Amino acid sequence: MPPALSRSRPGLLIDGLCAVAFFEFLLAAAWAGIVAANVLQGVARRLLVAVIAVGAVHVVMVMVV
Repeated sequence: MPPALSRSRPGLLIDGLCAVAFFEFLLAAAWAGIVAANVLQGVARRLLVAVIAVGAVHVVMVMVV
């Protein structure tokens, strides 16, 4: 059945494949977005911790001097 269908209406098969490929593309883009968000969140957290640590050292230095 499917080969006869693909011979009589090749556009349907191509449209179906395009839809599947587009869906896979969206899934990959969403996964990449999640990974990028996690990486950026980790970078932001490390930067925030570093800024807080530097601020704490500055406060200690001002109290000592």
